[in-house]
Amino acid sequence: MRRDASGTPTAVLTIDTDLTERRRLETQLRQAQKLEDLGTLVGGIAHDFNNTLNIIIGCGDLLASGPELPEDGVALVEHILIGAERGAALVRQLLTFSRRSETRLAPLALPTVIEEVLRMLKRTFPKTIEFATVLDPATPRILADSGQIYQVLLNLSVNARDVMPEGGQLTFSSMCTSGMALRTKFAEAQPIDYACLSVSDTGSGMDEATRQRIFEPFFTTKEAGRGTGLGLAVVYGVIQSHHGFIEVESEPGHGSTFRLYFPAAAVESVSAPATEPEKDAAGGTETLLLVEDENLYRDLIASILEQRGYEVLTASNGASALEKFRHRPADIDLVISDLSLPKLSGSQLTTQILAIKPHQKILICSGYIEPPLRARLKDAGVEDVLIKPYRPGELLARVRQVLDRPLCSVSFVRSPAMTP
Repeated sequence: MRRDASGTPTAVLTIDTDLTERRRLETQLRQAQKLEDLGTLVGGIAHDFNNTLNIIIGCGDLLASGPELPEDGVALVEHILIGAERGAALVRQLLTFSRRSETRLAPLALPTVIEEVLRMLKRTFPKTIEFATVLDPATPRILADSGQIYQVLLNLSVNARDVMPEGGQLTFSSMCTSGMALRTKFAEAQPIDYACLSVSDTGSGMDEATRQRIFEPFFTTKEAGRGTGLGLAVVYGVIQSHHGFIEVESEPGHGSTFRLYFPAAAVESVSAPATEPEKDAAGGTETLLLVEDENLYRDLIASILEQRGYEVLTASNGASALEKFRHRPADIDLVISDLSLPKLSGSQLTTQILAIKPHQKILICSGYIEPPLRARLKDAGVEDVLIKPYRPGELLARVRQVLDRPLCSVSFVRSPAMTP
């Protein structure tokens, strides 16, 4: 401050600091911390929750395939299985959002996924909502995780339903878009074809302020208890993991349109044959070591395997399993083990078993596996993991598949039907 001879202020020097960028970075850091905290929580609950779902799905599946049930009994079993699969989908959604699930890419036709989702929506959405499709047969296939794309469509559909409480129209479209045309909107677009998937509703729409925030984690305009604010954050995360783009058009009172762009799959990828699990797997007489700390789940799986002729040894922790293996290494044809075990973890157990018998066949089942751990196991010969929850028929098919394969260090498989 400058003053004159009498002490009266004549000038003031002020220095302003623009804190916009700093606050933006602080906001990003807080969101990153939320994601990390949520990821830690999800990784912890995935194991226990998926074990519980496996018990429900396993028992329900056995009931459905058992002696003839009365009509109302069949309906109840179907409700049990649907509820369990919804729980499994919730875990997958949380894992996807927290970026703790891996993207498994395979050639995928968007019109096929849309038709599958539509069949489910028509059974569950209010009758006041009409459905329409505009599916271009020239839409290219994409390399995508089918479970995640299915989840994206469900999330967008549920949001559309919620903004049309009095009814309306939900439209799904697919078409081919050139990368050069897409570059006018997204500079990172490559000079290749893209498949465009769009979901439009005739609901209440959004103002610009809301539209700018819809992909923020935990942001929601729904009433308390009606939404978590994770749905569109999951959508955004899936698009990013598939190297795609997303744009949103919306005006208050004029509905919303979400356009999702995915790179088209290369021709050689599209022509790769897809493998399907066996519908009715054969049993066998081999000796299996089943390692699982959840008593009900272990007893259920052991019973299913024994019904197919296998001799099953069981252990409730890694140390007990290792002791049993040491007593009969030559007799045990396959080890089926969870990763999260007391006393000795599944990965430690695998290492010690292979030290005793280098070519032992091992099938790992887990509700969630940390990427660094997967990488370490892959170095030992790991290909994949059977993700919980799964149906008994899937496990039986994979057990037979692994047993029939030529000897290798470790064999990991995955359930295509119940994968995140």
